[in-house]
Amino acid sequence: MGDTKTIGRYFYGYQEKWNWANFYAHADYTYRDMVAASLNVAADGASSAGTYGNHFYIYPSGGVTLLGKGWLPLTNSTLVNRLNLRAEYGLSGNSRFSSNLGKYYYTSLPYMTTSGIVRANISNTTLKPEKNIQFNLGLDMSLLRNRLEVTLDYYNNLSKDVIFAVPHTSALGSLNYYANCGEIKIEV
Repeated sequence: MGDTKTIGRYFYGYQEKWNWANFYAHADYTYRDMVAASLNVAADGASSAGTYGNHFYIYPSGGVTLLGKGWLPLTNSTLVNRLNLRAEYGLSGNSRFSSNLGKYYYTSLPYMTTSGIVRANISNTTLKPEKNIQFNLGLDMSLLRNRLEVTLDYYNNLSKDVIFAVPHTSALGSLNYYANCGEIKIEV
């Protein structure tokens, strides 16, 4: 007759209903061709966050650019065609992970010729989106009638609350437990 894996009595599943909503606001302002500023705000909501966690998060970002060509000493320069100094800061989130990480779901566990239903995970009901904090300083120059373009950037990115599988005791009878426990830092 065969075992359950051979004859296909293995089943798995969960109800994957995933909802996502996003609202944006953006504003730009330039003062006398000398300073430009921008401000962004995003409100993201996702059902993938844990059952008892917050489902909406606010992510602001902004930037200021000093437009060097608008300053009097560089206005009529033929050597320098553009000289911009930028500073930008942003907070963003990643809620694009499976919604079953924050909920219980079940699977079958075959043994010999029978299958039983078991809990497939330990739910983290307070799971939240990963956060990315970016900071960027930059210099943009165009020289010699725009024949030479130079861009210098300093980039710093910090990812917090990164979702990782956390080891746990096998006495709980489940395979995976996911938590916001990682942090990744990148500087260039």
